[in-house]
Amino acid sequence: MVNYDEFLEEHIPKRQFGYFSDSELQGMTEKLPDEIVQFLTSEGICSYSNNFLWTTSPGHFNGVLAQWGLNESTCIPFLRTAFGAFIYYNRRNKKIYLLDPLLGRMMDLAEDLDDLLNMMLMLDTILENGFFINQFKHLSVDVQTLQPDEIVALFPALPLGGSFETSKEEVVKMKEHLILLAQLSGGKARRV
Repeated sequence: MVNYDEFLEEHIPKRQFGYFSDSELQGMTEKLPDEIVQFLTSEGICSYSNNFLWTTSPGHFNGVLAQWGLNESTCIPFLRTAFGAFIYYNRRNKKIYLLDPLLGRMMDLAEDLDDLLNMMLMLDTILENGFFINQFKHLSVDVQTLQPDEIVALFPALPLGGSFETSKEEVVKMKEHLILLAQLSGGKARRV
């Protein structure tokens, strides 16, 4: 089991929304490495850093990954941000990636869960430039009301010329909005 005490200290407070169902856990066990399954089983459905980071079930992204040009049988999401960026495990090459739907980009994050939780998600550079944590801290919407199936969206979206400074912020359903952003980005994230 990966020790992620530093991650929990850095990303408090934590809100618990419940635990994954037996069928969700079964699906995870079949697709994710043991360390990620153990992390999700232990943490359950929860958020960290005032609802900035969230654990998530791969099933919450059914239909979304294909819209972004990702293979749903090999790319398995397990964490996400309040803006809908999601961290996924690629079963083919056994690495962890970030897909940022706001800017339509995908990037390598880590070799394993230990590197992700204890290094990458502790770096200000990653949190600021890859996840937009500074913009999250200044949102006008009440992020405390976010639910596990919701994200904060910008209108107009960044691909349509919006910006964090000028766009209106709204809480929306995650799945539907991520599909919309995929369409605005041409159905494929660019690799950076």
